[in-house]
Amino acid sequence: HLVTNEVQVYDIAASAEVYAESPQFKFRSEGISSFQLAPALFNNDEIYHFTSFNEGKKGKPAKTFAHSFDPKMPTARQFQCVASKSFFNAEECTFQWSPS
Repeated sequence: HLVTNEVQVYDIAASAEVYAESPQFKFRSEGISSFQLAPALFNNDEIYHFTSFNEGKKGKPAKTFAHSFDPKMPTARQFQCVASKSFFNAEECTFQWSPS
C-alpha cells in the first residue's frame, strides 16, 4: 500500500481487523510515487522483490530502484536496494519483469 513517502506491507494471512489497524512493515523513501511487486515467479524463500519510482523534482533526475525484502532479517536490513537507475525528464515508469 503506497502512502506519502512510504510503502506499507500488510500480512494478508492475518485477519481483516489486523490489516485495518496497522502495517506489519514500512519502507520509507522520500518522494516515492509508485512501486510494483515482482510476480510470484521472482519471490522465493520468503524474499520478495519490488521496484520503486521517485519522480524528479527541481532539476533533479527521477530515480528507479529494485529492492529485496526479507521479513526475517533485523528491521534495519529488511529492505535492501539491489539496483538503481536515474532518468532525466521522466514522469512515470513502467516495469516489466523478465523470467531470465
